[in-house]
Amino acid sequence: MKKLVFLHVEKAAGTSYRAELYKSFGKDNVWWKGIDSDRPLDEVESPIMGGHVRIKQYLNSGFKDDETVYMSLIREPISRVVSLYNYHTEKAPAFFEGDVAKKSFHHAVFESEKFRNKIRNAQCIYVAGVGGFHKAMPALNGRNCLIGTVENIEDYNNSFCDCLGLERFSVRKANVGSEGYRSKHQLDPSILHELYDLVRQDVLLYHYVRDSCGGILNTVQDEGWEKLRVILESKESRVFD
Repeated sequence: MKKLVFLHVEKAAGTSYRAELYKSFGKDNVWWKGIDSDRPLDEVESPIMGGHVRIKQYLNSGFKDDETVYMSLIREPISRVVSLYNYHTEKAPAFFEGDVAKKSFHHAVFESEKFRNKIRNAQCIYVAGVGGFHKAMPALNGRNCLIGTVENIEDYNNSFCDCLGLERFSVRKANVGSEGYRSKHQLDPSILHELYDLVRQDVLLYHYVRDSCGGILNTVQDEGWEKLRVILESKESRVFD
């Protein structure tokens, strides 16, 4: 293994993980798109990479399945969509400029093609490169992946640390919104029906990881973790002390 890649699904605790990776491994060893240098993916030398970059972009940049461990957190899809909408209307309104700026959640869900395209089975696409659950599973099983749920972030992080033989560290959820976000909008049956239609494959993926995998999908063999550990241990970091 040569790289550890964190696929940062929007509004799914990636910001918290980024902060801890910086702290644990040092900023010289972690590259985050949008935060660090804006270099092409295949030119980044840091052993740990992350940011709002879909897995397909890494694959298209020449990243090999047998040399890369992908990790990611996914979130209950409806709550993630509501949180994402609130983020863009309250903190990053430029996304909706000229589209649904200052419009309702109902309008965003039913009328904004930009928003609909952004949320449509986005988590499957982010972590597997395909928009369908049944195609996502063989894609994930054919790669080295550690996928967890935001709601199970503590156990997920412990699993990550244990697989690498790291000193355990804690990750505090931040910048993901709260379940209370859902109550800020009237999610009447018509909106819920439309949302589920847009994120149906994400729902299947989320429930599979949560219910069938105990909140953690780990397709990385022990040998893969050991190879990655050798790479990371050669860098200055406190987690191997």
